[in-house]
Amino acid sequence: MFFKSNVEKAKERKLEEYFFNIVAQELKNGIKHDATWAKAIAFAQGNSEKAESSYIKYRIESLQDDMILNQEAEENDKIQKELERKAYKQTLKKKGIYICQNCHAEVKPIKKKKGSVLILIPLIFLYIVPAIIYALLYDGYIYRCPKCDRIMDID
Repeated sequence: MFFKSNVEKAKERKLEEYFFNIVAQELKNGIKHDATWAKAIAFAQGNSEKAESSYIKYRIESLQDDMILNQEAEENDKIQKELERKAYKQTLKKKGIYICQNCHAEVKPIKKKKGSVLILIPLIFLYIVPAIIYALLYDGYIYRCPKCDRIMDID
C-alpha cells in the first residue's frame, strides 16, 4: 500500500508519542540502556548533546523493534497452537472421537440414518417423483452428540 490513510498516520503518531513518553520516563528515572547509549556516543563522536538526542532516536527504534518482534512471536505462537489443535483433532478422529461444537465434549457420535424407509415406500407407490427427491435428499447419515443430542459436523 503506497498511501496511508489519516487513521493509519494518526495511529503511527500516537505510537511514536507513546515511545517518546517511555524514553522520557526512563531518562527521568536515570535509566539508560548501555548498548543503545554506546551506539549514540559512537555516532555523536563524543558530543554529549548529540549523543543524548541520538540516544532518544535509537532507543525509540529499539522499542519499535521490540514491539514488532513481540507481535511476530505472538503470531507464531497462535499458528503453533492452531497446528497443535489440528493435530490433536486428527488424533481423535483416527480413534472415531470428535469434539462437539455445542458442548465441546470429546465423544463418539451417534450415527443415525437421515431418511425413513417407512416414508419412502408409500411415496414410491403413490408419487414416484417426490419419492426420488426424498430418496436423494435424505440419503446418508447424521451424527449426534451423545451428551447434548445436537447434530455434530463431522469433517
